[in-house]
Amino acid sequence: MEDTVGPTPPPVETPTGPPTRSMRMPRLGSTAWIALGITAVVFVATVIVLLAGNQAQASYPADSPEAALQGYLTAWYDDDYDTAYGFFSTVASSQMPLSDFRTEAGYAYGPENQTVTLDRTTGTGDSRTLYLQVEDFYGPEYGGGGYAHDVQVSMVLEPDGWKISQPLVGLEPYYGYPY
Repeated sequence: MEDTVGPTPPPVETPTGPPTRSMRMPRLGSTAWIALGITAVVFVATVIVLLAGNQAQASYPADSPEAALQGYLTAWYDDDYDTAYGFFSTVASSQMPLSDFRTEAGYAYGPENQTVTLDRTTGTGDSRTLYLQVEDFYGPEYGGGGYAHDVQVSMVLEPDGWKISQPLVGLEPYYGYPY
């Protein structure tokens, strides 16, 4: 005698032929495609930024205006404001005391996501102008993106080497506005 409870279920049929709508995988809606597209763009942008951030630092002759500006930027990016200030000319130092330089540095945009490229140097004798291309990148916390702008830095040759002849805060001109 068999132990069964209830009626015997009907046999399961194996479908044949083309799949019906109920058997297909669900289709991605437009929102899913948009999300996938945004994810792909963010991924590609992240890879580009990471690769661009690994560029080697250029090398210049030690007694050149380019090396002096590079020394200033290295000190600035390392938050070594006393050393950075030492790259100012006598005239620039007289227009911006070290205490103001330190104060202004606290308000400046950080260098974490900044790329500086020397475009060209012009001038002769004891005076040069360095033309820079500066790119500032904003991380995801600000919605991502960035901007590029051109900067000119005037340099003068003093007895102890090339100096920046205008007061700067990072690469921005200092106008001496009191707070």
